[in-house]
Amino acid sequence: MFGASRKQLIIQMLTESLMVSFVALLLGGLITTLTLPYFNQLFGTRLHFNPLQNPILLLILAAIWLVIGIVSGTVPALFMAKAKLTNSIRGSLSSVNKAGTARYSLLIVQFVIAIVLIAGTVLIRKQISFMMNKDTKFDKENVVVADLETWQYQDMKAASQKFKVISEELQASPYVESVCFSNTIPGTYNQNYNTFYTEEGKGDKNIRLRKAYVGKNYFKTYGIKVLDGSGFDQDLTNYKNCMILNKTAINKLGFKGATDQLMHESSPTGDEWKVIGEVDDFSYQGAQNKMQPLAHFFTQHDNLADWNYLSVKAKPGAALQVIALMKKEWKKIPPLATANYFFANDKLNDYYKEYIKVNQLIAWFSVLAIMLSILGLFALSSYMMTRRVKEIGIRKVNGAKVSEVMSMLNKDFVKWVAIAFVIATPIAWFALNKWLENFANRTSLSWWIFALAGILALGIALLTVSWQSWKAATRNPVEALRYE
Repeated sequence: MFGASRKQLIIQMLTESLMVSFVALLLGGLITTLTLPYFNQLFGTRLHFNPLQNPILLLILAAIWLVIGIVSGTVPALFMAKAKLTNSIRGSLSSVNKAGTARYSLLIVQFVIAIVLIAGTVLIRKQISFMMNKDTKFDKENVVVADLETWQYQDMKAASQKFKVISEELQASPYVESVCFSNTIPGTYNQNYNTFYTEEGKGDKNIRLRKAYVGKNYFKTYGIKVLDGSGFDQDLTNYKNCMILNKTAINKLGFKGATDQLMHESSPTGDEWKVIGEVDDFSYQGAQNKMQPLAHFFTQHDNLADWNYLSVKAKPGAALQVIALMKKEWKKIPPLATANYFFANDKLNDYYKEYIKVNQLIAWFSVLAIMLSILGLFALSSYMMTRRVKEIGIRKVNGAKVSEVMSMLNKDFVKWVAIAFVIATPIAWFALNKWLENFANRTSLSWWIFALAGILALGIALLTVSWQSWKAATRNPVEALRYE
């Protein structure tokens, strides 16, 4: 009305948009600086945020600022600049109504992202809980492990003597049931494979076996069930060239029994090993991996410093006393050194740390998506309430209750969230189902995960909108109609 051209209006709105996005860029940099230490701690990284010392990062940030500022300012600028002057002054902009459709579309996209991320967060947590609570088929509560950390000792013979004394003292303790040395424990079975062949005429099969070396009483100490034959627990038995297979290996070989079977390593005429037992398929690696054929070989070291771990099975309820006893013996007997103590399932749980980190990251993204959705919904609801002030006043003058007005105002927003839920559910189901395919042992993709995500999104939407609708519904209608 005062003579501004369309070009001037567009430049003004683009300038405002660029200013707002620049403030957002500064706030984003501040938040990044404050949260980066937590991110580094969570993911074990050493990232630094200093754009002034990194020209490429500075250019990327400048490009992001310009793109976001121009794109976010262009659309409303074009709508407003094309609007008729008379309609603008009366407040009825047909072009703005078209922009409102775009706002609703963006709102739906925001809630689709939020619902998918919420469902992903819930499912990942459910899968992690499923893996960590899966029956390991070994005693994970009463077995205490000491990492011998032999690199600390200069005199290996002295270290061996120390380990011998400690193991004997522990074995004599009323709190201890059994003690064993081993090179592997659940969670540390390395990728050590070789091919083994059955005897000629007894199936003529070959199988790749993961190899593990353990000492006497290993299965007894860990409470691993021996299904057939025996474990390495008989004092007077010579276990030279003997091996024990797990249930998966026995089934793949088709053996009817574990005892009196002979296997040859590397070739049909290679080193001969006698199978003396079969153990249950205990969890020696993360539950996300498929159970593999496994062979345990008995080893006896004259120098106990050649072992990696000392495992102690405490009597039920006496694990803390055993740890205290181990610490005492370790400090009392020279040569002095430290040892790392942990429970039998701690190493196994290390397999799930990456999934826990991913779950935390997605949870933060979910919170961020929800916050963005709330901001968008709050702005849109505020705008819509302002446009319907007179309509609300007329309805109240004609006897409409506050609850009826709020229901009417909230109904539209509930509809958009419902549409977002309908769109998000198949997307989330497909993505999460594909993710679960990576696990040999997986939880179920339950319907309640999507229902929970939808209910949370709907609850957030209603809480956000209801504040605006309540203010509009309780406003004095005289204020809205005084000029009519």
